[in-house]
Amino acid sequence: MSRKIYRIICTSLLLQLFFIGFISAQSEVRVPRRSLRAQHEGFAAAYQNLIDGDSWAHKGKGALPKALSYYLKVYEYNKDCPELNYKISLCYFRSDSKAKALDFLKAAYLKDPLVGKDILYLLGRAYQLNLDFDKAVEEYNAFLLSLNNRQKRRLSDMVNKNIEECKAGKELVSKPKRVAIKNLGDAINSSFDDYNALLMHGDSAMFLTSRRPYKRKRPNKVNYMFDENIYFARSKAGNWDKATYLDDGDFNSKRNDAIVWVSEDGNTRYLYDGFRKNGDIMVSTMKNGVWKHPKKLKGRLNTNASETTMSITQDGNTLYFVSNDTRESIGGKDIYISNRKQNGKWGRPQNIGSTINTPYDEESVYVKPDGKVMFFSSKGHNSMGGFDIFRSEKDAGGNWSKPENIGYPVNTPDDELFYRPSNNEKIAYFSAMRPDTHGGYDIYKVIFLGS
Repeated sequence: MSRKIYRIICTSLLLQLFFIGFISAQSEVRVPRRSLRAQHEGFAAAYQNLIDGDSWAHKGKGALPKALSYYLKVYEYNKDCPELNYKISLCYFRSDSKAKALDFLKAAYLKDPLVGKDILYLLGRAYQLNLDFDKAVEEYNAFLLSLNNRQKRRLSDMVNKNIEECKAGKELVSKPKRVAIKNLGDAINSSFDDYNALLMHGDSAMFLTSRRPYKRKRPNKVNYMFDENIYFARSKAGNWDKATYLDDGDFNSKRNDAIVWVSEDGNTRYLYDGFRKNGDIMVSTMKNGVWKHPKKLKGRLNTNASETTMSITQDGNTLYFVSNDTRESIGGKDIYISNRKQNGKWGRPQNIGSTINTPYDEESVYVKPDGKVMFFSSKGHNSMGGFDIFRSEKDAGGNWSKPENIGYPVNTPDDELFYRPSNNEKIAYFSAMRPDTHGGYDIYKVIFLGS
């Protein structure tokens, strides 16, 4: 492995660790009593709300909306406390209202430029999310100048990656695609994460994965989020019925269950079981009107790594999937290919290669039925930030073309995932966090209007 590739992989890991650190930063940046106190009246209640907010923030990402509600109560008491503004901004960074982080960061920086070691970096990221790419680059460069030599060796690649995203973003935003993007509404989406829409029967039926609570299940202890479950909905004259919990087989259990693929005839379902090893793909088929219990795919596809999203060609013989298997990974999560043998088992997976995979994460692979066009999400290539959606075509020799960013405003500096084109190529569905979400990731429909 070359030194350059090694450094890029380290950068990818740093980016992940940096954003995981948002949660711990909320406890590292304390709000001193003297900094919070604005007046005697109301101080005791405000301080108790601060304690309650910190307590919720410690529980994990799923508890951040509750933490934010307490911090905003404190904010009503004192809007000028820099540490409080910093904490509020971190909550917004992990929410579907990321753009709101900017005002609180600016307020914190104005009162105390040293309120957090990473505040210049966070300002850069906040400006990037608000499409102010020039200002974002300015803040990223200021952050680099603030680092000592040891810190620069650790963080410069990460920050330079953000700067490259801003350059890509500026170019993509200058040439927006003519599209209409619509949230599918509260029949499909909830106030929790909803994603990976799998369409069937001419877009008249949909499977999706959701983290909404079911039968008052408690959030898990890892990140205080509800476990995944599978839902199903039907459409009538373009209007979606309410998505309902899938209970026509052993598909939903007491742990994480996600649906990752459905055969064209609807009689085979592929599932993600997050409980097995680090996550395996399972399969269930219908026989005599009854669904069989999901079983592990036959062959060498599942490993001790995490196998997540997948796509199968129409002939059923070629399977593409995402894995973080470090033995063959170019970096982070990569896309792999496996071919079905004559005995029905899946052959040894192969990394699809560096044309598609980057030292950063790839996710949400989808290959059209004929196997000639691939859509996937990536943090690499010319992403404008987070996961962007890319398109690649296979030539007559079996080689994939250089991935093309499908453009703004489908892609933004935030995450866009699970792109699923309809039978009508001008229509597709994807998942994202946007200002009009019902909460967390929502499923959107995009219509391409042409040039």
